[in-house]
Amino acid sequence: MFSHSFDYIGNSNPQMNDLRPGVTIILTSYNYARFLPRAIASAQSQVIDNLEILILDNASTDNSWALIENAAAKDSRIVAVRNEANLGMVGNHARGLELARGTRVLFLSADDYLLPGHIARVLAIHAEHPEIDAVFSTYAQVDEHDRFIRFMGHAGHLRGSYSGGRNEFAGLLTHDCYMCLPTTLLDRAELLAGGGFDPEIRASDYELYVRMARAGRRFAFLAQPGVAVRIHAGAASGEDQYVASGMQLLEHLHILERHLVSAVAPQIAGHENGIAQLLTAKINNLRAYPQIAASIMPQAQPRIDAAVLQLNSVASAVSARLPASQPVISVILHCSDDLSGDIGAISMLSEQTYKNHEVVIVADSSVELGPVLLDRARSLRTKYIRHTSPQSSAAAFNDALRLASGEIITYLQAGVTWPANHLEQLASHFCEQPMDAAIARADLVAVRNASRDASREIARFENFYGGGVAAGSAKFGEAVPLPTLAHRRCTVDRLGPFNETLRHLSGFEFALRLFSGGPISSYQGAPMVIQHDLDTTIPAVADPNGYLAELQAIYKAYPSDVATAQMREKHLQRLHGLLNRASSGDIAARFDFVRAARGTVDCASEVQRETRGRPRVLVIDDRVPYPELGRGYPRAMDLLNELRNSGAHVRFYPLQFPFDEDSHSAIPQGVEILYGRGEALLGATLEDMLPETDIVWVSRPHNMAAVRRALGDISPTRSWALVYDAEAVYAQREIVKAALAGSPLDLTAQATAIVRELQLTDGADLVVSVCAAERDLIAQRFSGPIEVLSFSLEAAPTEASFEDRSGLLFVGAIEAQSPNEDALRWFVDEVMRPQGVQAVWQVRHAGVMTSSALREAPREHVHFLGMVPNLREVYNAARIFIAPTRFAAGLPQKIYEAAANGLPIVASPLLAQQLGWQHERELLVAGSPVEWISQITRLNSDASLWHALRSSALKAIEREVSPTVFRDRVKGVLTIAKNARSGVSRS
Repeated sequence: MFSHSFDYIGNSNPQMNDLRPGVTIILTSYNYARFLPRAIASAQSQVIDNLEILILDNASTDNSWALIENAAAKDSRIVAVRNEANLGMVGNHARGLELARGTRVLFLSADDYLLPGHIARVLAIHAEHPEIDAVFSTYAQVDEHDRFIRFMGHAGHLRGSYSGGRNEFAGLLTHDCYMCLPTTLLDRAELLAGGGFDPEIRASDYELYVRMARAGRRFAFLAQPGVAVRIHAGAASGEDQYVASGMQLLEHLHILERHLVSAVAPQIAGHENGIAQLLTAKINNLRAYPQIAASIMPQAQPRIDAAVLQLNSVASAVSARLPASQPVISVILHCSDDLSGDIGAISMLSEQTYKNHEVVIVADSSVELGPVLLDRARSLRTKYIRHTSPQSSAAAFNDALRLASGEIITYLQAGVTWPANHLEQLASHFCEQPMDAAIARADLVAVRNASRDASREIARFENFYGGGVAAGSAKFGEAVPLPTLAHRRCTVDRLGPFNETLRHLSGFEFALRLFSGGPISSYQGAPMVIQHDLDTTIPAVADPNGYLAELQAIYKAYPSDVATAQMREKHLQRLHGLLNRASSGDIAARFDFVRAARGTVDCASEVQRETRGRPRVLVIDDRVPYPELGRGYPRAMDLLNELRNSGAHVRFYPLQFPFDEDSHSAIPQGVEILYGRGEALLGATLEDMLPETDIVWVSRPHNMAAVRRALGDISPTRSWALVYDAEAVYAQREIVKAALAGSPLDLTAQATAIVRELQLTDGADLVVSVCAAERDLIAQRFSGPIEVLSFSLEAAPTEASFEDRSGLLFVGAIEAQSPNEDALRWFVDEVMRPQGVQAVWQVRHAGVMTSSALREAPREHVHFLGMVPNLREVYNAARIFIAPTRFAAGLPQKIYEAAANGLPIVASPLLAQQLGWQHERELLVAGSPVEWISQITRLNSDASLWHALRSSALKAIEREVSPTVFRDRVKGVLTIAKNARSGVSRS
């Protein structure tokens, strides 16, 4: 208790108050009568309940006390105290702390003033974050006449409001006092228990903050000015005198001696260089005044040496020390406007098996996402900062690094998926061996939003990043994305933070510095997945010249050997061409850029490393084979699955529909889709990929023709095998189609058409046909092996009884001038209309329908169902499947599918011949309209015939097209194709 006497105006017995103030503003004044009214008014304008304004006049000699008395007389919230003797600034603060009755206190000098709403904003943060002990904010500077000068930032501030508990102890010793006392609400009881202000130094507020931070008190920062600090002659001269007298250095040494002790080593680990740099800066400040420095430095030097020795001992211990068995891992999560992706990342973190981690959320969003993100992260230890204006990724990471307190730092963003034990693997890896950084494996998944609710995967690259990467191999390109990288926090103190002058490649440059430092290790746990959305703007595409200039500058700044320099130059040239194309909106070029930007190793050698011992198959077909499309695509999808299941590394090239916006199913997992290239890039793609390919599998004649155009002459000494999957001999179909249209081809034209199509087999190592009849036709031209590969169907009859079914069913895509259009149109025009078919015979059609010729078909004849998600429901409802096809090629999968679902079939003679099935055994055959009416009438009324046909067809499915049969035949084709090029060239 102070013994000095003072005058007191206000409630003389505070204990009699029933309502204790929540906040006391302690307003201290000495000879500031000209500024007092503004300061008092700013305190009175704070709109909060239970406010006390304690004004302490420190024995002023001007008319300050009269102004204070007048204000107290008009406002019951004001308590006025006048010291009879000047207690000094620190003494006056201590007196105010003793007399204040509020739970929280704020110290305001009378030459400054509070900005409107500041205390209410701070109290709101306390209410939202009860774990926080104190909140401070930025401030504005004004002159003697209240004219605005500037908003004040500080090197110690982050670029946004934050909460969650930054390591302010290390921050204050690294950046000086960045906390402004007039902006801070402090807990009065805690201040009193901790000893209040240090009376030995003028920088008592700095020492107070350091003491609180050392004790583990948690602070929040509000990046919004809370007070106007007045710059006037008296204040400026006092600050200059503080530096020039040497007191700034001496008081800083006083703080270091009090708090830089062995016990705080864990708190300052990784900040030793920064703390030393601040001490050096204050020494240099004093050296600007040579005479004062000459008198002070001799006595200060031993104290400086002791502080440096203490820092060096901490640095040595940290450098040699491995993390504890359960080190804290700080996960830096950079959030933007992808709220669903950010929430997904937070959910993934909550499922990590390793629990000793914190998440540092940096939000760069156009809206305040904090409440939503923090709500989803409530089960995690979370620190949160929202930037007040959009910042670069480098700035975001630097702010997060200053918030992070873990021994290990790693990075996360929307679109990255970790295995559940990722952090556990990371912690174990760092504990097992001394290293500065570690690299994890990652798969790259390319997706498109395509204006849909959910992203769609279009390509997947296994082990695209990280696997096997060592420090020496990541010398160019974006080889190590930040999500694959983890490092010790102390390395940042040694190497420096992210380079904020780089707009595009700060992460790459940061990784290069890590690689040039201490030991780097890669660990081979389960790979993470990094998703890249090709529909979003790639920063490099928006600024290709800037991107390439940064990359060139980085290459220049990190010299390399001749071989690496040549690879870098080649890499720059390749990216230049890709970025020029990508800038025009070419999605394919963006896709290629994502691959090329990696740059770590040659594409061919990388695939060889990843697929060693596995056959590498490149499949070329019209489009990604979604089964719902029919027309041979179910077979194509089964082929991809069986190739993948056989252990092959499969790439799929959609030649005719390179973007395929009308997708309906998921792409087979593990199959890499060469999306967005089309016929324009076929030649370049083949040139790039054939050296790393074992088998090229081309489906359909028009695609084989395109491949032959792209390749030119097919070398007989090539290393890769060529499989031509004819899928069907279409010339035969066109011959029949012309005859039905009344324009039959003569025999010479027919022979020419067939020979032209069969010439596509020239140079192939193996030809695949879907049926025996077409195999025999192909054998007239091709002397090599011809394998029959039809379909893969599981016999799974639908359950409905004969009595519970009704109507006719036709399945298949109907497009203009297609076999299906002709078949259904003929059936309606020649069978149903002339014969006056009963309503019970209505045809239900399931599948794509784009035929204008059939669109107006009478509803009593045909009901178009469109695309049906579950065809089994349609098969289960129908009694008879019809296939009145008059011209076709290949093998009718729709008949196999109907039979597999247990639906008896009436088909044309052409389809029965293609199948090799017998009338009245596996199906009924009908040619003329009269035969169709007769066979349908018969099957519709004879349950025993219905069941007999159903049973025989199901046996044929098991015998001819079961998944086991299909799988064995695919393996047989792979074996023949591999043997075709195993060291022996074929003509």
